Amino acid sequence: MKMIKTYRLFFSSVAFGILLWMFTFLFLPVDVTEKVSPKTIFFSVSCYVSLVLGFLVYKFKVKQSKPLTDNSSFFKYVTIFLLCCFVMRWVDLFVLREVSLFDNAIANRRQSEMNTYKSNIVFALASMFKALYFFPFVIALKGKFRINFNTICAVALLAFPLVEAIVFGSRKPFFELFLILIISIFYYKKTKINLKTISVVLVSVVALLTISVALLFNRESNRKASQNVQNEIINGRYNDMLTPKKKVLNYFEDTTVPSISKKYALIILQSGQYITHGFFEFNHIINNPDLEVTKGAYTFYPFIKILNKIGLTKEFKPVNPSPREFVYLTAFGSVFLDFRWFTLLFFFLFGFVQRYVYDKSFSNIIHAPLLIYLAIINVFLPILNYVRGAGIYPIVGFIFLSGAYYYYLKKANEKSTNT
Repeated sequence: MKMIKTYRLFFSSVAFGILLWMFTFLFLPVDVTEKVSPKTIFFSVSCYVSLVLGFLVYKFKVKQSKPLTDNSSFFKYVTIFLLCCFVMRWVDLFVLREVSLFDNAIANRRQSEMNTYKSNIVFALASMFKALYFFPFVIALKGKFRINFNTICAVALLAFPLVEAIVFGSRKPFFELFLILIISIFYYKKTKINLKTISVVLVSVVALLTISVALLFNRESNRKASQNVQNEIINGRYNDMLTPKKKVLNYFEDTTVPSISKKYALIILQSGQYITHGFFEFNHIINNPDLEVTKGAYTFYPFIKILNKIGLTKEFKPVNPSPREFVYLTAFGSVFLDFRWFTLLFFFLFGFVQRYVYDKSFSNIIHAPLLIYLAIINVFLPILNYVRGAGIYPIVGFIFLSGAYYYYLKKANEKSTNT
């Protein structure tokens, strides 16, 4: 019990992800089109067991860091650096790739892809490091920094990824920001759960659904040739594995139901399918004997992409051996494509790494943001692989940032000793 209390963020994030999936599936009005294989269940449960065992196997002895008198200076440098990364990213998008806030999301995606050759390694690195946008906010929250210009900039940074989200019609940054705020504030501020906090969360969820409705319908109306976007979404590929029940389809066909009600019902239905269908996509491929083993190229393709940018590889093409070409296969299914049953070892090591970060976070402020990000990954384990693609950037960026932090710490302590 003491272990669970001490490491409550790890255990609660894992448990919340499982419960979110189970309750969503329980109340989702859909029919499963393929029988679930016992192998799928066994593999998923084994991955969870491996993750927890990896977390429990070793307790790291954390050496208390010497206090850094001007910790706020490093915080300021990181904030300025990230602001510069976003400026470079926007130059890459709006100048080199010629996307526009006044074009629709589909046109911007095509334009960005068409002009990707104009970008270079410098802009690619800026794109990677901007993924640390929430680090200053979490550091300020944990360190209880006073409100000043630097902390205001740290809060402002949280909104910067939303520019790109609007340009490309992506809903993920909005949900990620919501989770970062909720987890960080509840964990580091120890906010009490009462009527006020519940009301704030519910209002935020409604706002997220509204944004999601707007982005989805706007994006799909420009993608589809048909004018009936609602039918296009209802008959989308999500429904191949999880088909809406007849009463749901009748609801959308009922002309007496207000259009706005249908839109919110549709986004709730699709969100439920989004949360649950990855498990059934994984179930669809797990017994396929012809499935290619990608040896890390599926999950960790951004590294190959960077090598291509600096000219070490001749061509770059993302690998997706899944017959249906879906990327939502749960985190376990995604890594299964790369390593098959060695996935269990992967999640054991992932649990081991999480324990290291958790133990270090007790005495070192630089690990606090990564701890929050790992909790988000845990929540999404039964839904999708959050570290696939650009999701790995915060972890890679953290490695460089922590190296810079320890160097800064060393120099500051040397200066203090000499003085």
